[in-house]
Amino acid sequence: VAKTYVGTQFKYRLKNMAFTASLRYGFPMGESEDADWRYRVVLNEFSYERHTYRLAHPSSYSALLEVEYQLFPFVNVFLDLAQDAFIGGWSERTTVKTGFPDRKFTILSPGIEVLLTSKFWLRQQAIFGIAGQNTLAPFSINTSLMYNFFPF
Repeated sequence: VAKTYVGTQFKYRLKNMAFTASLRYGFPMGESEDADWRYRVVLNEFSYERHTYRLAHPSSYSALLEVEYQLFPFVNVFLDLAQDAFIGGWSERTTVKTGFPDRKFTILSPGIEVLLTSKFWLRQQAIFGIAGQNTLAPFSINTSLMYNFFPF
């Protein structure tokens, strides 16, 4: 099922600082059909049966607030506050239409970007789950090596 997204992003720059805010909302364009394979063993032989069911994926949104500070010409530090949420949706997997629980996850994420060359930079951030609903909130570290394809 196709999912449509609409969103916006705003960035305000000062001499050594920048502020970013973004919001993205997604919603499914319809329902879909999925399948489970159920099995059983009879006389040491497996038999499989396909079971199809309908489902509607949840709507979702992602929000981000970011503050960046240019520590040196080649080093940028930042702090992100972000939230992802999934709302609604249902499944008939159990033959009864069952709604999905709403899920929400809020993170606080400090990080650093180091400009290695004019085209490559290294970004590392620690991700702390600070609030959530019906979801896990593990601590993680994300490291990215990025390449800029733009000619300027």
